Amino acid sequence: MWPAVRNWNLNYLTKNINGNIQFRMGRKGISVFQRECDALYISATVDDFAQWVNNSCQPNNPFIDYSCSEWWAYASYLHMPACPPLKSLIEDVPWSTLSPYFPKNSDSTFWLGTSGSHTACHYDTYGVNFVLQVLGQKRWILFPPSDTQFMYPTRIPLEESTVFSEVNFQQVDFINFPLVLNTSPTVVVLQPGDVLFVPRHWWHFVESIEGDGSVTCAVNLWLDQPSLDNEERCKESLTQLVCLSLMHSCKDKGIFQSLHVPERELALSSNWFETLKNAFRVNLHSSMSTVYNSEPPAKTFKHDSMDWAVPPTCDIIEILPELQKLNALPAADPFSIEKLLRAFTDPEVIDLSTVASKQSASLGAPVSGILLLRCKSPSGQLNIELSSDSTVGDLADKVCSLTDLTRRSLSLRYGYPLKRLDLGAENCSKLLTQVPIRNGESIVADSIEPRSASHAIPAASSVPATQPSIIRLIAPSDNCCLFTSVSTCVENENSLRSMDAPVVTNAEGVQETRNLIASFVQSYPETFNQGILGMAPEAYIQNIIRPDCWGGGIEVSILSQIYELEINVVDVLTGRIDRFGEDKAYQQRILLLYDGIHYDPLAMSYPDKGTVQTIFPTSLNSILDEARNLAVSVRKAGLFTDLTNCNLMCSVCRTPLKGQQGAQQHAASTGHTQFQERK
Repeated sequence: MWPAVRNWNLNYLTKNINGNIQFRMGRKGISVFQRECDALYISATVDDFAQWVNNSCQPNNPFIDYSCSEWWAYASYLHMPACPPLKSLIEDVPWSTLSPYFPKNSDSTFWLGTSGSHTACHYDTYGVNFVLQVLGQKRWILFPPSDTQFMYPTRIPLEESTVFSEVNFQQVDFINFPLVLNTSPTVVVLQPGDVLFVPRHWWHFVESIEGDGSVTCAVNLWLDQPSLDNEERCKESLTQLVCLSLMHSCKDKGIFQSLHVPERELALSSNWFETLKNAFRVNLHSSMSTVYNSEPPAKTFKHDSMDWAVPPTCDIIEILPELQKLNALPAADPFSIEKLLRAFTDPEVIDLSTVASKQSASLGAPVSGILLLRCKSPSGQLNIELSSDSTVGDLADKVCSLTDLTRRSLSLRYGYPLKRLDLGAENCSKLLTQVPIRNGESIVADSIEPRSASHAIPAASSVPATQPSIIRLIAPSDNCCLFTSVSTCVENENSLRSMDAPVVTNAEGVQETRNLIASFVQSYPETFNQGILGMAPEAYIQNIIRPDCWGGGIEVSILSQIYELEINVVDVLTGRIDRFGEDKAYQQRILLLYDGIHYDPLAMSYPDKGTVQTIFPTSLNSILDEARNLAVSVRKAGLFTDLTNCNLMCSVCRTPLKGQQGAQQHAASTGHTQFQERK
């Protein structure tokens, strides 16, 4: 066990750290992004810090005006060799025992804070990182470099070697930063004695959390990778040159507050331009002359004696605080100086500028944005890459080129609930962004070969084609499938509906059904209160009459009472039959099949007559067994959508949700009823 892990505690640090160190202060429990360059800093001893943590501040304690219950403190990024009070601790962290190729211990960086202290999400442009947790617990949320396209990278505030994310991971704004829902985070809670390896360019958000004590302490070691870092240093000097040049041309000198202290000091010096120009020239030369086989043997060294573990990834909504409905933040000025700085210092812009500098030539036409989609198809799941100016027709052609589907038979669905994408000639010229189909969205591709408007899926013992059998009629995939399915059943009172008649949405009839539901709720305020509806009755009424509002269990229950019949909903996934109105002793019933998203009417087909029956006596319980058998056949055939653990997102407020239940709860609490699959 290293001396740091064995000996360090608050008393030990108080005795061995002689002198003041800088603590960054932050407020607990607020959602405002607390940038390091804007923070309050206090110079204090570790003894002052210990008194404050233990609520025993002396009158002259620098922390005395800041309640420990309302504020956190963080001494961070303290390079131990350059910080005299910390030099006595250097030998307590013998990194060389991990590998003989590690550098000397003098390169360590020291971190000391209270619960709630954190660093904004970022990645380091240079090298790799090893972190030793000494005291307390820290939660690390890490994202691989492949997630960069979803992380909203920015160089403002400007700090050398650090690319920040615009996303505040203490309260994620999914409205303005929806792509973050496509990330694949890894979460690690470090305990004392743990060592974490952070690979090159991995994003990380780090927060001290409540543990056995209220204090956390860690030491880290950055290892350079010269063959790669020279290129990054070239980009860093170019980033600073661009950023400071723009700032100096700005009348509002307050913009310099967007710089970290070292960068601010450089910007205010008299020779900043020459310094950065020379640095760029030197780094550019180094990056072009690097020998790429000169990595030290540490790169291939195997730590056979160490117990390393690779933590799994998880869904982002599992690692964030309990989500509430998010309101959009006030719109920022699209032409602000800070926006301009973000644009010109964007890592992708700097990458292109670096290439241009190396080639001493123009890059030509700008690179269009990338549109990445996931496609579920009969050939399996596909990743489709298009540009932001791709059309619906381009998408259709791309899907056909990757599958056995043809343009003639191709059907594409998108969003949640799934909607069919119009592949007609006129619509195929539309941009995907006009549909809209967004970056990271999922689509479903299948074939629509000519077929009957009904599906008869026989059980293992096939039913002769001339015998009556239960069949699934196919309702259109829109926001009205429940209302259309119920109307289809109820209106076939005389059982004269043709087997081949397609189920068609009657917009006027559906709206009338919505109005009936609204009127029914309004007529029985004691029955349909906020507890039953999940929202105020007035809000529910306004919501249900909207044409884009889809129906669920509450609406089925109400329709059962309006039509005075039992409505039996057969769930494909579970085989369960929910009998709405069972307690009313109704004489008749209708049956609906629910496949996870969609409702379809069930009917008894009579091939000899060419008709179907959709209303049945409640005394005929055998029809329930037949409906259940049909559901089993549908499930075995895979003709359903399992939303139990599906990753969804509200299309209205961009809140991430988990599964059908999460979507239903969100709809009940917000009135938002439009959802789409996240991944």
